Amino acid sequence: MSVRKILSEIFVYFIALLWLYTSVYKFLQLDNGIEQLSNSPFVAPFATWFGYGLPIIELALCVLLLFSTTRKYALYGSIALLTVFTIYIIVILNFYRSEVPCTCGGIISKLSWKNHIYFNLTFILMGILALVEPYIKPQQRSFDAISMKHT
Repeated sequence: MSVRKILSEIFVYFIALLWLYTSVYKFLQLDNGIEQLSNSPFVAPFATWFGYGLPIIELALCVLLLFSTTRKYALYGSIALLTVFTIYIIVILNFYRSEVPCTCGGIISKLSWKNHIYFNLTFILMGILALVEPYIKPQQRSFDAISMKHT
């Protein structure tokens, strides 16, 4: 297995672990998460839907990433969800001055919003790299020196 393929697999499992961690944390803190979402711009009217829906989607993405037949779709979904989260953070930070609640799980909730954006962008990049890895042709190495005959 090539280094590139191994890295791609590692990226996929990191993303799966992220979804597992955040979904389990959100399920364990469901009431608190819904309360925080009800204080959040844009999503407040749908706080209950998001409170239940996001961890279900995250857990589903985690499981789908584990199977080669569904991995590509789960990577698309992961990239999309992380992109939506990132855009939401950027919009909130630029257009709302009040304290924005974080419904993220555990350690991730300790990040500053700026670091949150970097964190999300890192996982988006890992998802993109894992998604395009199968389409990158391996480089052909030529060892002409080995095939040269001494006369």
